[in-house]
Amino acid sequence: MSKKDKMSALVKLFFMQIPVYIDGEKQYDDYGIVKTYAFSEAWNKIMENLWYCESLSKRNKDGYLPNSMMGIIEYLKDADEFFASLYDMLTDVITNGDTSLSAIKLRS
Repeated sequence: MSKKDKMSALVKLFFMQIPVYIDGEKQYDDYGIVKTYAFSEAWNKIMENLWYCESLSKRNKDGYLPNSMMGIIEYLKDADEFFASLYDMLTDVITNGDTSLSAIKLRS
């Protein structure tokens, strides 16, 4: 069984909620629903770029550590809007003080 198949339903739900940004703006479909990345696209981007993270959001006086997930995402967000969107979602979760996956709610 692959890692992708073993992951919890909450993680899969989180991956499927990452909104599509174009020029820094969330994109909506014709019905006003936020467009999101396909699960497999989100999975591939995350696994390609974040597999070696040592923490979610460890910081020093200068900001996030470069080997933390947030440090890497912060670095990538200017080059790829997927990571800008992911950064915003995770910043919201961290700011609210709960970094558990149970803090993730459906967003519109």
